[in-house]
Formats: sequence, C-alpha cells, structure tokens
Amino acid sequence: MSGEYCRLALLLLTTLLAACSTTAERSDHLRYDLGFSVAGERDNGVSTVEVIAPSWLATDAIEYRLAYADAAQRREYADNRWVASPVELLRLFLQRRLAGGGTCRLRVDLDEFLQVFDSPQASLQIMAVRASLSLGTTVVDRGSFVIEQQATSPDARGSVAAASLATSQLADQLAAWLAQRRETCRSTPADH
Repeated sequence: MSGEYCRLALLLLTTLLAACSTTAERSDHLRYDLGFSVAGERDNGVSTVEVIAPSWLATDAIEYRLAYADAAQRREYADNRWVASPVELLRLFLQRRLAGGGTCRLRVDLDEFLQVFDSPQASLQIMAVRASLSLGTTVVDRGSFVIEQQATSPDARGSVAAASLATSQLADQLAAWLAQRRETCRSTPADH
C-alpha cells in the first residue's frame, strides 16, 4: 500500500512541477499589439478593409533582419510576440480608422512588416503595402506605400513602438489617398 501511495505522490508531484514549468515559460513571453486605434473619418467611401499577406507574415513572431550581417535571413525575437499576426493586427487597425461609410472595398496587400538593422544599434521598422480600391467588381485605383520608421531602441520593444507609429502613418497616407477618390465611392456599383 505504501509503495502505491509513493508512486501516486510522485506522479502528482511530477504533474505539478510540469504545470509550473509550462506556466513559467508562457509568462516569460511578452505580448504586443499596435496600440489603440482611434476611429477616423467615416466618410471616406470605404465600407470594408481586407488585408492579405504572404504565408511568412501569418505568424505572431516579431521579426527582424540583420542587414549588416546576413541580409537574406529573417530572425525572430525569442520571448516577444504579437498578440496576433501582423495581418490581423493591421486589418483591425485600418478597419477602425478607415471603414464606415461608402460603397468601396479597400484591399491592402502587406508585402513587408519587419525591423531591419543597418548596424547593431540602428534599425528601421519597414512596412510595404499595395492598396487597391474596388467598387463592386471594378478596381477603381491602385497605390503603393512604403513606410520606414526609426526604432527608438535595438530590441523588440523598439520594433513594436516603431511598428505602431508606422501603422498610424500608413493609415494617414491611405486616408489622404482615399479622400481623393471619395466621390467615386459614394456612387453605386451600377453607376460604373
């Protein structure tokens, strides 16, 4: 009976230790988002925002590149993650800032979302997108935007802060671009 009791106690202790180590590993990961997005102008002609990206951006990793050492290699911070993929974060941010009125659909193809180090102490957050504005099945216009934002520190926290600023800049540039097409998006698809 005591041997069975010892095995049960050992099993319980092993299970508790495993649970504690799993919890400790999870709590070491810092989770980031792009910050709160204040709702923007609702009369810019866009009803919805869609964000598309290549498969390598469909991860929660905060990625960087050491351009001074190996420009072809993408790396990720070990203990820092986005709360969702950059695709989802960008879609939610832009939907809140840009969508709400009109009949057009804004599609944003996210081509790059990455911190690039030119030296061990200097880096930029780079965001490259292609935008297309559609009314029904007709593409009304296309545009390309590249945002480069200096990081305040050479780490994940600096990358996140720069990404948040870059996303706000992108939203502002897209809003200005959409303002020039507002009248087109106030019409109905049958008008075209």
